[in-house]
Amino acid sequence: MTDEVFSDNLDEAPEADLEAAAAVEALPAEGESVQETADETVEAEPTAEVVSDESEEGKEDDEQDAGAKAVEDFSNSLRTLEGKWYVLHTYSGYENKVASSIEKAVENRKLHDLIPAVNIPTETVTEVKDGKSREVERKLFPGYVLVKMVMTDETWYLVRNTRGCTGFVGQDKSGGSKPIPLTEDEIAAMGVEKREIEVNYAVGDSVRVIDGPLAGFIGVVSALEPDKNRVNVTVSMFGRETPVELELDQVETLEE
Repeated sequence: MTDEVFSDNLDEAPEADLEAAAAVEALPAEGESVQETADETVEAEPTAEVVSDESEEGKEDDEQDAGAKAVEDFSNSLRTLEGKWYVLHTYSGYENKVASSIEKAVENRKLHDLIPAVNIPTETVTEVKDGKSREVERKLFPGYVLVKMVMTDETWYLVRNTRGCTGFVGQDKSGGSKPIPLTEDEIAAMGVEKREIEVNYAVGDSVRVIDGPLAGFIGVVSALEPDKNRVNVTVSMFGRETPVELELDQVETLEE
């Protein structure tokens, strides 16, 4: 009986050994699979980093676009502002050259919205020379040029550094303080800008004087010069018909 059992065990042993050997042979294959999976995982990690980098780059691009849009919006808002008149001081005889240089720079840099006008106030006078009279144009304010502009760092630098310009009137030489623009009254007195006045009366119409020392007087329009902002009115003072010269907005038509 013992011999039979022993013999059975001998017969079974090779099968167990074969199974164990098979299991051992299978181990490297599984190891290789694990290594391959690990390699794939390692290779997948850089992909996540690339996605993160692309996300950061996209965020930076969005921030740059937002910044550029903000600058553009600010520039556009400046261009919608109405400029004010400033006075420039120039070297004697350089008025025309300074004005021309500013206009040329404005044209080249497309700054018409920020510097819409440059003006040298003049008047026409009659000169008599050698017995002959002639009309000549004379500068009202020699050594000065008027510039209508929206004051920004760019426009200030352009105007201030124009050759022949010594600086803004109302600003210290160091440039520390902002230039002072002209007031509405100063602009009107200098005749820099012509105001559009609607005239609803004509020669022969009866009008009332509403401004000045003759306010309240009634007269008749004897002459009209809209281009010179002038109206001649004949009023009755102290029992006499007296012609007076007024500005267009100093009179109004009588209500019927």
